[in-house]
Amino acid sequence: MVDARRFIDIYEKYYFYEKYDISKSLGIKGFKTTHEYNEKYIMDKLRKGIHDQDIIAWKLGSFEKGQVKSDQIKGNCFFDMSVYLNQIEKNRKEIDVKINAIKEIDQCVDLFENTKSLAEVFDLLKSYRDTDEKSNNKKFGTVYIINSMFFLSKGAIPIYDKNVYKAVQALYLEKNPREIEYIPAPSAKNGMDAMFRLVEYMWLLDKVFGESKTEKSVYFEDYEQVGYISRGLDRALWVYGQCKTECDKEMYG
Repeated sequence: MVDARRFIDIYEKYYFYEKYDISKSLGIKGFKTTHEYNEKYIMDKLRKGIHDQDIIAWKLGSFEKGQVKSDQIKGNCFFDMSVYLNQIEKNRKEIDVKINAIKEIDQCVDLFENTKSLAEVFDLLKSYRDTDEKSNNKKFGTVYIINSMFFLSKGAIPIYDKNVYKAVQALYLEKNPREIEYIPAPSAKNGMDAMFRLVEYMWLLDKVFGESKTEKSVYFEDYEQVGYISRGLDRALWVYGQCKTECDKEMYG
């Protein structure tokens, strides 16, 4: 298994604008970073289970504190998420009941047993997305709906994107991240397919890091939240998925 503590210490800092620097030895060059004050603000919301326009803009890569409007969230196009957000707020109790039923997912022997329960939550949120047929919301796809699940569950249900998915695959296969061919996330049309990918990602996290997947960040503890994995590990994986150099084999225990 990979030493999560060392992995976080080496890679996490490059996630932040204030700490980012080109590293030839790690193969780090030229990716979009996040300001520390924005990350702290968003992680405060994660700890409280807050779900609003800010967390959507954060996942879409367009968050700036105090500047996000629910009907004008920038992604690959402009999204009007006001109906989606209102529907989730209106039905929050029902959503929480479904999420609480699977919150102990990390205690299950077989993660795949939870796919159906996860799909129920996913499909419920997708139905709220589809309420406003005049918007661009059909382009608000799988990883963005999972982001809602992430915040609604305070991190018990993890998020992923192509970077973290490539990273954990590379670590599992002991390959360079650039050798991993990323297959796009399944369409949101089929909740079970979408959740099989999520559960596969969770399985890989367990195989690569084991119980240490909840190891907290030491240097950025004010921006930390531990759910299925720690946010520190999540940030480190996001960086590593974009590296051009394979991690040190001595990191494997």
